[in-house]
Amino acid sequence: YQVIGQLGLSTMTARENAHYKMIKLSAYDEVARNLWILKRSAEKREQVPEDLNNITILAGTKIIYDKIIHVMDAAKYAGFYKISLSLLGG
Repeated sequence: YQVIGQLGLSTMTARENAHYKMIKLSAYDEVARNLWILKRSAEKREQVPEDLNNITILAGTKIIYDKIIHVMDAAKYAGFYKISLSLLGG
């Protein structure tokens, strides 16, 4: 199993699974997991990018703002602390 916790993404065995509460993950949890993996792989580079903690979220004009907030939360959870918004195609 893979879990996302306060210490990031970790792996646990089936025996350890009995100590955790299992909850259904949302698409935003998957976004957070993928962003976390992406950031950790960038941190392992020889030359770490200066803007490693920055992320820009592109949104269209018909986006529901609640969705943007969820994506921003996922980015923050993954370790991105400088979050920018941009209009897609604008």
